[in-house]
Amino acid sequence: MSFAPTRRQFLVATAALVAAPAVPGCGSARLTDASPPTRLVSLYPAGDGGTAAWSTFRLPVGGGGGGGAPVRLEWDEETAGSVGAVRSQLRLTVARDVAATAAVAVTLAASGRTLGRVDVGGCRALQPLDLPLSAADTAAALREGVRLTVVGGGAGDGSGLSGIALFAATAENASATAAPAAFVPHLLVGIGGDPATELADRLASLDSLQPADGFAACVLDGQWDLFAATGEQRYRRAIDAHLGQLLATPGGLARDPADPSAGGAPITTFRGAALAAAVVRHRPTHPFVAEATAFWTAHGEPASRPATAAVAVPTDPAAAAEDTYFAAHPMAVVAAARQDRPLLQRAMGRLLAAREILATIATPRRGATTPATRPTTGSADQGIDHGLWVLGLVRALREVRPADRPVELTAALARSADRVAARQRPDGLISTATADPTAAADVRETVALAAGLAIGARAGLLPPVHLATARRVYAGLRASLAADGYVMVGDRPGLGGGGGGAGGSTRPGRIDVGATGWAGQLFAAIHPGAGRS
Repeated sequence: MSFAPTRRQFLVATAALVAAPAVPGCGSARLTDASPPTRLVSLYPAGDGGTAAWSTFRLPVGGGGGGGAPVRLEWDEETAGSVGAVRSQLRLTVARDVAATAAVAVTLAASGRTLGRVDVGGCRALQPLDLPLSAADTAAALREGVRLTVVGGGAGDGSGLSGIALFAATAENASATAAPAAFVPHLLVGIGGDPATELADRLASLDSLQPADGFAACVLDGQWDLFAATGEQRYRRAIDAHLGQLLATPGGLARDPADPSAGGAPITTFRGAALAAAVVRHRPTHPFVAEATAFWTAHGEPASRPATAAVAVPTDPAAAAEDTYFAAHPMAVVAAARQDRPLLQRAMGRLLAAREILATIATPRRGATTPATRPTTGSADQGIDHGLWVLGLVRALREVRPADRPVELTAALARSADRVAARQRPDGLISTATADPTAAADVRETVALAAGLAIGARAGLLPPVHLATARRVYAGLRASLAADGYVMVGDRPGLGGGGGGAGGSTRPGRIDVGATGWAGQLFAAIHPGAGRS
């Protein structure tokens, strides 16, 4: 098929599909290419800004065993000759959520030799997955083609999974368009440039697109921070492209990929409403902002209550930390932009409630190697140092005038920042164990914590010393970036990804696009231009 330079020094060798069954009842996710960044226009079809869905195909369980024809990927001779024998990554991107435990087995089409398996269990739509190939295996794949088969997750194990959906490079019908090259099965070939530059480029394109369930908000926050720090318009174009995929016209969220022909859907979760922080900055008059505000008003405590009053915040400490980032923080952003004091009071109330939950509930933090020990006073604990608590708190407080910041929250932030700095490992990452700075580091937590420290220091919420801590984290984090800039979790010994125990991850590394958005926030905060806007 095609062989075109895209990611700087990277080359994407797109495969041709052979006997690939379509996804029943679905052209693809309802993902419109509304406004692609001009710098990366070669990645995307020209289009006219319409709403045609991106095409998909179904990868059945067990190949042709009752699930449809087997799927084979092939590369033409010109592509094979151009690539040659070099190391590569076979990249697949999931087009629909995969709830079951399953994997994709990759075998050579002619010899049948197995090249490896890609874990797809628990993947959300738009999750990129990689299978590293040696130079010899790359050459063999280009020469023979490869077969893809879903193993596990079938009716025999009770899951009822009949297959998984992947994006396709060709449109099967008039209602669908070819998916962008970054999302269709391809070989990522070559030696990348500087990982930080690659990271910035992923966020300056649709490559980092995520569903509107919170992770999109992480990416959009990173894009906005990079625009503010660098002044580069490509980030604003990327935000416009992402919002074009996520927002319906005239309002609401674009519906689930399973229903591409449907219109907008109402906001039903705090994570969905979190997009309002990006929308109010980029499209301040868009009706989604008012819809999010109405949702928060309907699902929060009355604004007339004191900020210290009880607020309906999840009682699980990890969920309370997530509420800080995905609820209180966007509420504060919208409140500041619209000078909505009642909404700001609600946001501060949620932060105070989350602080109490994190300081008093004796539950180990996600990814912690040992249970946390919390004194009943709640003054020195591990759980309060959740990455999303620190990052969400910082992003919310910087929207508030200093005189209006609750002293309990500024004091809690200072204590958390000091404890995080004390847990920094020699390689720059943050240990999951308070008493042992050499213990395993959780990459997702580390990125969120470091972004919070850096943003807090830039905003004057924390001492400048924490900016230096964040810079050391970023230096150590570079080893956890994929060749084309995405954050990888659980990709090397001694690292976890939100679920790995002592000694590291329980499965091979996986791209985490949400954490890539946090890394963009970190990079923006340590950038020389940070703080000018």
